[in-house]
Amino acid sequence: MKKISEFKQYNGGIFVTQFTLNGKYIVSGGDERLIRLHNTEKQKLIKTYASPCKEVLDIKITRDNGNIICCGNDTSIYSIDVMTSSILRKYGQHETRINCIEFNNQYNVIASGSFDMKVKLWDLISKSNTPLMSLNQAKDSITSISIEDNQLFTTSMDGFIRVYDLRKGLIISDDIKKPLTSLSIINSTTISLSSIEDSSINIYNRKDINIIHTYNNHFNKKIRINTGISLNKKLIFTGDETGKIYQYNLVNQNYSYLKVSNSIIDCISMNPTKQQIVYGTFDGKIGLLDY
Repeated sequence: MKKISEFKQYNGGIFVTQFTLNGKYIVSGGDERLIRLHNTEKQKLIKTYASPCKEVLDIKITRDNGNIICCGNDTSIYSIDVMTSSILRKYGQHETRINCIEFNNQYNVIASGSFDMKVKLWDLISKSNTPLMSLNQAKDSITSISIEDNQLFTTSMDGFIRVYDLRKGLIISDDIKKPLTSLSIINSTTISLSSIEDSSINIYNRKDINIIHTYNNHFNKKIRINTGISLNKKLIFTGDETGKIYQYNLVNQNYSYLKVSNSIIDCISMNPTKQQIVYGTFDGKIGLLDY
């Protein structure tokens, strides 16, 4: 890994960073109650938006880069027009803060996961504010969501990974027996599951229903820090609470790290077009790495 650049420091922690699909822009947010749009090639701030969801916990960008969808310390998710900064839509029926959001593959539905233990699916085409579906099986806070084809994956602090087959109406629940804070899909049978109980990333085989390897060289005991998978699916990355970014090799189980900050690495995001990572820190910095 090689550090490319670090953007100017902002006031407050950065809780989420997200590349656009073309990899040319980064959207970020945190406890400053602002959302920022940066150009990655010029490392230049393009625009700042007032956050309608107070502290920003997750952000997604529509396929055409026209809208920013955000959630946070609010019971609703919001759609913001990138050009005009106006709020286009508000979707909200959660009871408390929303931790995470995720598009389906067609970008016409978005799922939201909340501290209220529920996952809700919203139609982005319809003008209805009623969710398409509400999934209420979790017994604790929903911490992450991922969608692949017709399958929706969730992790929860109750220790379960749940996989919903939205077409067949089926659910598979696997008890990992420790609070889960993040997931990344590696392939059709393998996912990574992070836990703050033991600072671990657990490589889980869904077919055999077992953990095939655990990485725990990084330190993550207090907050949710997400993971990212490399373009070739052979490396997994995460931040930690000592200012390092770790790279774990899924083939030979080796690892390396790069110290990039004296603060907590709150979040990372993978560039979908090249071998690049953006990270955000608890002391308000955004940086770029090549790997």
